[in-house]
Amino acid sequence: MNYRSITNEKLLSIFLGLFIIGFSAFFALSNVKSQFGGYDLSPLIDLHWRLSNGELPQQDFINTLPYAEILLVKSVSWGELSWLDLTYINIIAAFSVYVLIAICGRSQSSSHWYWLTALSLSLPLIYTNHLWHSSISQYLAMLFFMATYVALDKRALSFLDYFMIFFSAGLLITAKQNIAAPILLSAIFFFALPSQNKKVILAIFFGSAIGLGISSIVLDQPLDSFIYIYTSVLGRAKTELAMYYAFVIVKTHWIAMPVMLYLSYVFYRLSQNFPLSHRLFLYMFASASLIPILTDWDTKWNNLSLPIFIGLAAYSKCALSLNKTRQQFAIILSVIVLYVTAGFGGVMRERMRHVGDFFQLPAEVELREGYFKGLYVGTYLGALIEELHHVKNNWPEANIYFGPRIEFAYMETKTPSPSGFPLWFHPGSSFAIEDTNRVIQTFENANFDILVFAKNDRTRLPIEIVEFVEIFYTLDKQYDVADVFIRR
Repeated sequence: MNYRSITNEKLLSIFLGLFIIGFSAFFALSNVKSQFGGYDLSPLIDLHWRLSNGELPQQDFINTLPYAEILLVKSVSWGELSWLDLTYINIIAAFSVYVLIAICGRSQSSSHWYWLTALSLSLPLIYTNHLWHSSISQYLAMLFFMATYVALDKRALSFLDYFMIFFSAGLLITAKQNIAAPILLSAIFFFALPSQNKKVILAIFFGSAIGLGISSIVLDQPLDSFIYIYTSVLGRAKTELAMYYAFVIVKTHWIAMPVMLYLSYVFYRLSQNFPLSHRLFLYMFASASLIPILTDWDTKWNNLSLPIFIGLAAYSKCALSLNKTRQQFAIILSVIVLYVTAGFGGVMRERMRHVGDFFQLPAEVELREGYFKGLYVGTYLGALIEELHHVKNNWPEANIYFGPRIEFAYMETKTPSPSGFPLWFHPGSSFAIEDTNRVIQTFENANFDILVFAKNDRTRLPIEIVEFVEIFYTLDKQYDVADVFIRR
């Protein structure tokens, strides 16, 4: 096969990948219009609202979300806000990373690699739809892996190669703690080994420093804000077994798990064709890519893109020597099965079932105005949103607090979000465990006139706050799907 035909095949594969990203975007925009996931999307909407009002992380509210997610939400926090903005920005991020990965991987030997990359990159997009810090971190880690992977086979890197390592490191440093730190440290350790290109370490170091610096300037954040993002989660370093029990009931996981185990086996077999240093690089990155799967309290489709992509990189390196009727077919089929399964979960709104009590069939109520205009939900959430507006209209000047899962109500009712609070309640996740007493004290000192909760929902509220409410507030019994408390 001559060089020209190989180039044409790659171009066809790149455009097929762009088509897959485009289809996934259309798919996400279609499915996100049904159902609502309160425990994830609701705090993200409150962040959207806060940033549009000029609030600053760690100054106006406690923040543990990575800078990458805040920067992306901030980029759409202007004009007339809509919940669809959070899907649009996810689409743009996925598309941009795919293009950058294609540039980094221009020397890949397999033409299949490009469109298979698009499939793996699209998994969070078609499953979760909206932006989330787990998925955006996967995107950025994929880009960084590809940028550094090319350095294994090149003793003399081009300016573009070094720039992509520099640029991708600057992006990755802003990603989620449990993926940015292990991936960056793994790369630095590897390239510090004898016979490796030490200039790559300089590109990583300066890229990370400048990426962090620019992010801090844009968000007006001092260094201790970034440190808090990392240290706040250390109190929950031990993974709760309840997480694994919870996600056993996610039906699509039962398909993803054996397929991922098979791809892991294939990855190991393929890696045996590489020299020792090459295998070490792949094993280090593959091990680091498993950390989010083991630690994120999140449906696992948001954590699969990176480990799949690392396996695809190994596949691409061996593509010309593979048995086309067996190994190639098995790898391609496995990735397609994962994509189709994730799409099925997206259509079924599977993730929405597991992050709140708002999932209800049939989703026959169309919200015709406000932030959620165009969203189809069940009668319960539709009635709840009506009652939230009723509360706001009855007490337009009151100091109102909206509780867990309904943080979206600040945006929906145009109510100022309370100062000094985390975006959601989860000690060791949304704020440092040692700050629990400070959060409780902030609540007690806030002098809220009205407290609003979804009916019987006090998710992860400290018992001290629950007891405070019982002592100082009276339940207004006129509401059916909301618990509204009035200060005595």
